[in-house]
Amino acid sequence: MQTAIWIVSIGNGRSCGCKAAADSIKAAVAEQFSAYRLYHTYVSCGIQREGKEQKTDTICNMLEQIQQDGFDSLIVQPTYLMHGLEYWYLSDQLAPYRKMFERFALGEPLLTSEDDFTAVTKAMIRRMTCYDEPHTAVCFVGHGTTNDSHQIYMKMQNKLSEAGCSNFYIGTMKGEPSVKCMVKQLKEIDSYQKVVLYPFMTAAGSHVYQDIAGDGTSSWKYVLEQAGYEVSCIYEGLGQLKEVQNIFAAHIKAVLP
Repeated sequence: MQTAIWIVSIGNGRSCGCKAAADSIKAAVAEQFSAYRLYHTYVSCGIQREGKEQKTDTICNMLEQIQQDGFDSLIVQPTYLMHGLEYWYLSDQLAPYRKMFERFALGEPLLTSEDDFTAVTKAMIRRMTCYDEPHTAVCFVGHGTTNDSHQIYMKMQNKLSEAGCSNFYIGTMKGEPSVKCMVKQLKEIDSYQKVVLYPFMTAAGSHVYQDIAGDGTSSWKYVLEQAGYEVSCIYEGLGQLKEVQNIFAAHIKAVLP
């Protein structure tokens, strides 16, 4: 069978953060799977009703193109963080088209196995080592989700704590720990003067520029500054870390025919 690999990213190529993460992941996959044809698509964020038709059309068009190019085996690898609503929605959207191929596989999101959590934890620590100082708190801010996958944030916090990173915190834009909860946690440590914000997301898309580092009164940066902290933001997604790229590659390898 002729196998193709299709990488699916949330967001769009117009966002420099989304493009940087997608390009980094694509380059790593292309290097490790040079014998395979590689496809890539952005799908719009959110599961709002008005976005369903657009997303379905994008998926259908790409699948038809891959089939027309002569491939009868397909691996779809989403660059999603977890088994959240977006992942299951993508799975549902793909379901009617699986029969187009003799073999069809959907790869796992970034944080799936215990080894995934351990590798991502090490990558986060390595990336933020230069900010690991007594008067600075490092806050990784995720999107948050309403399904059971929200527990990954607590799990990652536990991983960081077990690694001895007492000044590393995990927060979310939706759900807990919220920015108000984070301020409360930070105030319990009198020595903190600075806060560094890093997106706990595959790509630094619009949420980063608006909800984390934006000028609005509800952004993490604004709320933390009002609480008296000097705040800096890193406009980078996890997908730009080599260790994370290797995890996605490993998930593709796991479902190769």
